[in-house]
Amino acid sequence: AALVSLFNLSNIATISYSLTYSANGVEQGVQGTIDPAGQNSVSRELLFGTCSKNVCTYHRNIVNMRLRFTATTKNGRTLVKGYLIKV
Repeated sequence: AALVSLFNLSNIATISYSLTYSANGVEQGVQGTIDPAGQNSVSRELLFGTCSKNVCTYHRNIVNMRLRFTATTKNGRTLVKGYLIKV
């Protein structure tokens, strides 16, 4: 899993994120939205795997990990930031 922490969110209305990677040659990913709701910082744990009925299967041999954030400010401006994550 990756722990993602975001700070200085006082001017942010919403944030969407997308984490993509390849595990054993198969494209995988997770995406979601964060509503800071007046908080100045938030954290999320992004799991490399799948869970069903409290049973998790973790992906192995992960490569080509990319994380992308799209934030919308309270005045409607859109900000995009991408990262290439090395393991």
